[in-house]
Amino acid sequence: MIARLLEDGDGADLAWLCEAVPEKDLAVWLARHGHRKLSRRSRAFWQVVLDAPVGTLAGPGSELWPL
Repeated sequence: MIARLLEDGDGADLAWLCEAVPEKDLAVWLARHGHRKLSRRSRAFWQVVLDAPVGTLAGPGSELWPL
């Protein structure tokens, strides 16, 4: 449900989510699940909004030059 709201939610949906789930918990969810459940564009957006460190959002295949 968090993924659907972060990916496709409108203003009212996101306002409800931010009231229901603390920002810190959303950042933790983003670090754990964002690489699998959100598009690259949405992850980058929410990373800025939630002030999440860049390294925590890297998932498999996210490296620029994987070895």
